[in-house]
Amino acid sequence: MRLLAGESYWPDESALIDDYVRLNPTRNRDLDMLPLLAFLNEDRVRSKLPDEKINPRPTFHYRLPDMRLGDPDWSLAKEWNRWVAVERLAADAARLAATCRAYLAHEGGREDWAVRTEGLEVA
Repeated sequence: MRLLAGESYWPDESALIDDYVRLNPTRNRDLDMLPLLAFLNEDRVRSKLPDEKINPRPTFHYRLPDMRLGDPDWSLAKEWNRWVAVERLAADAARLAATCRAYLAHEGGREDWAVRTEGLEVA
């Protein structure tokens, strides 16, 4: 099994699809790349996930978690700001590389990483 390692991981399309499906064999993610990957190579994705309901399209599928539209105290702002943070990180190659290195060096669990990164400046 190939390890996925930070800056040295630059797969071609087929390897990216294979790795993504192997590590994320579900649509139950905040940011679901399966619609995009199926748009790029539907046969490859469906051969690995034949029973998943995936509509191929040239876009990411971002699910807004915990939407409480009937709650007057709920706001879309937190989720929108989270998405903006992802977009800004993706657009800043140096910061993305530094974040990848920090994550790979991190020894705690996912929850520990979330606590560590919560509230970081989204410059």
